[in-house]
Amino acid sequence: MEIYNLSTGAITAVGVSLLVIFSIVALIIWNNKAKEQVNALKSIDAKIQEGALETPEPEVVVEITTECEPEEESEVVPVPEPEIAFAKEKEEEPEPEVMENNYNVGKSGRVYSKNELLELIRS
Repeated sequence: MEIYNLSTGAITAVGVSLLVIFSIVALIIWNNKAKEQVNALKSIDAKIQEGALETPEPEVVVEITTECEPEEESEVVPVPEPEIAFAKEKEEEPEPEVMENNYNVGKSGRVYSKNELLELIRS
């Protein structure tokens, strides 16, 4: 297998020429697609002007009025206040003792009681 010694200028010239070729091919493809769309729009426009494509008339007409007519009078039912499920849990849980210099606060922000810290140290 032979190794070719190509200069930097030759490699750059090949790269630029490939880029130009791909750009020209992309422009040709884009131009053809644009022509197809323009032709389709022109044919639709011609059919509309000839009357071949008629816009359908709406079948349902809705009248909007500002007056409100109640059909039936309904009873007003009082809405009960929602119960907070976690309120009971917070009331039952005692607050931990605060130690000096915030030694009882973990990395996550949880405050540990003195007994919990002693258990963690022992285990």
